[in-house]
Amino acid sequence: MKKTFTVIAVLAMFASLTAQPPSGFNYQAIIRNASGNIISNENIALELSILDNMDTNVWTETHNVTTNQFGLVSLVVGQGAPAGGKAATFDDIDWSAGAMKLRTVVTYKSEEIDMGSSEIWAVPYSLVAEKTLTSDNALSAINAENAVTAQTANN
Repeated sequence: MKKTFTVIAVLAMFASLTAQPPSGFNYQAIIRNASGNIISNENIALELSILDNMDTNVWTETHNVTTNQFGLVSLVVGQGAPAGGKAATFDDIDWSAGAMKLRTVVTYKSEEIDMGSSEIWAVPYSLVAEKTLTSDNALSAINAENAVTAQTANN
């Protein structure tokens, strides 16, 4: 019985060590009111929407956060409360579909402020993932539509 428990414990430990890509990305902002004054130590609501290159809403989520003394908020896009869009979940977003934008709407004391949108750029983690959309095994490939195994592929 003791050996069985030890084996299960070791397997559980290794299962928890498997690497999973992060489901989200960091977001920080300094929150200001319509007059440009920093909103410090206050509760606000953020609505963050991911838009495709046609400005179609792909994903929307909301966050209720508190600004710090500098008006700073930090959160992870992808970890908020789902609030609409074409994708059923954050993980369902097709990041290979082209350029995406992040639109931010701040609600403070019942005042809704549309902060506009800006393009989402690659982060170091995604630059690694950009190298392969899918691959079962490829040592080197310049361009391969479908390869189960490729030692070298130029097209």
